[in-house]
Amino acid sequence: MGSRGTQEAGISVTIITGLLVITGWILVAGTFILCGTFLLLHNVAADTCVAMNEWVQNPTAHTALDDILPCVDSATTQETLLRSKEVTAQLVNLINEVITNVSNINFAANFVPMYFNQSGPLVPILCNPFFPNMADRTCTAGEVNLNNATEVWGNYVCQVSPNGICTTTGG
Repeated sequence: MGSRGTQEAGISVTIITGLLVITGWILVAGTFILCGTFLLLHNVAADTCVAMNEWVQNPTAHTALDDILPCVDSATTQETLLRSKEVTAQLVNLINEVITNVSNINFAANFVPMYFNQSGPLVPILCNPFFPNMADRTCTAGEVNLNNATEVWGNYVCQVSPNGICTTTGG
C-alpha cells in the first residue's frame, strides 16, 4: 500500500507540473502577442502623427502622408486645406459670438442664470486667421492669437463666490 501512495503522489506531481508548464507557455505566448500588438499600434500611431505634422506644415509638398494615403492628389489636398480653414473660421466665429454676447455683457442682477458680475475689462475676441474668402489674414490690435489664447484669457478669470458670482475683476 505504501508504494501505491508513492505512485499516486508521483502521478499527481507529474500532472501539476504539466499543468504549470502549459500555463506558463500560454502566458509567455500571450505576453509576446500583446507586446507585438502594442508595438505595431504604437509605431503606426507615431508614423501617422509624423505624417500629419509634415502635411500640416506643407500640405502641397510630397510628405509621408502620401506614402500612407497614396491617392492624395493636389486637388484633394487643396480641398482638404480649404475645408480645414472653413472649420477653423467657423469655430473662431462661434467662440467670438459667445465672448461678445455672453462674456462681455454685464447682465442685470435679476437675470440669475446669466448674471455673474462682469465688472472687469472686456475679454478680447479671438483672431480669425482667415478672411471670408479663406485668404490668410493677420490679427489686428485687440484680438487674441490662436497660439496663446488660453494664456491671454487666463488673465481675465475672476475669483468666484459659492453662488457663482465674480467677487474680483478679471484682468
